Amino acid sequence: MGTKAYSNALDLLTFTRASGGTALRRIGYGSELVSNGTFDADTTGWTPYGSAVLSVVSQRLKVLGSGTSFPQAVEAVTIQAGKVYAVSVDFDRDGSTSRVYLSLGKTATNVEYGQVSSTAATGTLTSLVVATTSVLYISLVAAGSTDHAYFDNVSVKEVLFDRASDPLVLFNHPNNIPRIEYAADGTVKGLLIEEQRTNLLTYSEDFANAAWTAGALNLTSISANRITPNTTLGQHRYDRTTTISASAHTFSVEAKPDGYSFLWLRLGAINGTFNLDTGEVTLSSGGTASSVAVGGGYFRVSISGTAAGNDTARINVLPTASTADFSGDGTSGVLVRNAQLEAGSFPTSYIPTSGAAATRSADVASIPTSAFGYNQKAGTVVVDSQHADYGGFDHAIFSLGDLTQNEEVYLAVAPDPDDAVFYVRSNNTTEASYFWNAQWAANTYAKIAVAFSEDDVEFAKDGTAVGLDTSATMPVGLTTLKMGERSNGVFKGAIHLKSIQYFPRRLTNAQLVRLTT
Repeated sequence: MGTKAYSNALDLLTFTRASGGTALRRIGYGSELVSNGTFDADTTGWTPYGSAVLSVVSQRLKVLGSGTSFPQAVEAVTIQAGKVYAVSVDFDRDGSTSRVYLSLGKTATNVEYGQVSSTAATGTLTSLVVATTSVLYISLVAAGSTDHAYFDNVSVKEVLFDRASDPLVLFNHPNNIPRIEYAADGTVKGLLIEEQRTNLLTYSEDFANAAWTAGALNLTSISANRITPNTTLGQHRYDRTTTISASAHTFSVEAKPDGYSFLWLRLGAINGTFNLDTGEVTLSSGGTASSVAVGGGYFRVSISGTAAGNDTARINVLPTASTADFSGDGTSGVLVRNAQLEAGSFPTSYIPTSGAAATRSADVASIPTSAFGYNQKAGTVVVDSQHADYGGFDHAIFSLGDLTQNEEVYLAVAPDPDDAVFYVRSNNTTEASYFWNAQWAANTYAKIAVAFSEDDVEFAKDGTAVGLDTSATMPVGLTTLKMGERSNGVFKGAIHLKSIQYFPRRLTNAQLVRLTT
């Protein structure tokens, strides 16, 4: 019986996530698929619908109503099922129509791929499409039977993932698209699998919104929101009060020095101070703090701990790590973006919001054992993975099981700090178990191999094998390999999985050592 290594997240993977999900990833784009999206001369390629009158004015498409509501211009673009496409269009309402729409469908009259709209005077409408057909119908719509709007720079391009020449982008993946994440230095972190989380901050990218309360601050919008302390002696901060329960929460924001190099985050009694030049956490009390480079000079800084009900989230700019009250010079500041407040004891990937709390669904990844010739009598699984900080529960790495906990081979991280945990269960009985105490720190990669056959179970980590059990009965009826999840669907935690390999035999101890070194 042969073996196969599954190091590609799309290779035989069954994957779902019923929402978008961000990750730092190499993103590029294919060639332009719209035949006439800049309207340099005429309306060639575009068909009027709903009695619309189409014309070109100053190299823009004018969509004018002629007695029928929602006049629109439609073009069909050839696409390929299974691929992801980025769609965008610039618009100018010119004050004569209440709203503009970008509608995307499988036919000229439907919106199976979704619809976005705006009431702004000018702007850009964008959408991502996961193709299930060979044709995409683009509809540019002006609301009103006699009104008009202008459109320009219509674009449809395939999204190209993971090319070495492409830049790293914080990309919001569409529903059901796996996330291969990268570190800011360009190294691959692996398949990102996370539990469900909600960003409770309703304006995560708009610090000028009234939901944020500024104290003794000037605010200037640059490439991101900018906190600019004025010359008043005192604290220079943003406050945000949000309805939360008295439980574990995490508050995070991405920040970059722009004159000042220190940021202080607080959530009730939880606080931490961060050096934005180095990413160093110089102070933390009441919980834990972390700092991760996310590219472009930004660090994602976070504090986690047990908050009181309705605690205030606070962002302070500091000139030094220990100076809270000071007089600014009126020009120096800190760039801030992508704020998040979530229930949980560690930060998860950023969830954008613009007026309401937003939820990212859990990532669910599995492969049926029938797809890779599973051997019910013996086997070996080798993983290269890291896990997030602890949350008082197991972080599941993988499970081979029957969709219950009765028959299962299971690898996780225990609630006790740094414990790698391995179980073999048969007939609802634990046949073998091992706790590798204090050997797997959070956010640290480990290579782990688990080998199992009747009365012969072995566990190896980072080049060291431990004799585990010589009297284990093997589980039967194992139908599914799950990543980041227990066999019965219980999912908690967050991991990056660089690779997972399955061998349909019990490898030797020497082989386990070599594979995990």
